[in-house]
Amino acid sequence: MTHVAFLRAINVGGRSIVKMNDLQRAFTTAGAENVRTVIASGNVIFDAPSALGPIRDRILRNVKSLIGTDPVMVFRTSRYLGDLVSAAPFGALVTDRTLKLYVAFLAGAPTRKTAFPLAIPKEMLEVRGLHGRDALIVSRRMREFGADDFGRDYFTTLGRWIDEHYQLVKVCGESRGESSRSGDSTFFVKIFELRDVP
Repeated sequence: MTHVAFLRAINVGGRSIVKMNDLQRAFTTAGAENVRTVIASGNVIFDAPSALGPIRDRILRNVKSLIGTDPVMVFRTSRYLGDLVSAAPFGALVTDRTLKLYVAFLAGAPTRKTAFPLAIPKEMLEVRGLHGRDALIVSRRMREFGADDFGRDYFTTLGRWIDEHYQLVKVCGESRGESSRSGDSTFFVKIFELRDVP
């Protein structure tokens, strides 16, 4: 069976730097097969029996030796992920381009019952509910500027607004040019700082 492992907090901000070859080896020596990584994010796709059991324990032990601390790692089967996508748990919200939709893969089952939706106004987030044990999150941060103010060319106008108020400091990742755009085939993160505006 194909599994996906999501490893949290590696290769971020210069901390817990892990080479993907080393991460693949950690999985392979634990007994996983057909191991491949997705960019440098710590996401690993691999084949193993449906019940991971001892393989999971060996993976965690091997990764701990790589990063020097107990890893936070969530495992899901590709079948589960496919079912999640097919279930379309966000419904019609997927057509609203002013929203960002996330699934937070929880490492364990929630320890208490929560009434949904759960609003977090300060962060402009709403947890709409659970799919299995994973949280369905809606971010309304893109509405902070107001799509009505920016009109139909929302993303273009927002990009122009960012360029006017912020300056590019650094591009991290495989693509290092200033012309990198979201959706490019290479992974990158742009770091900006506020411009001195009189």
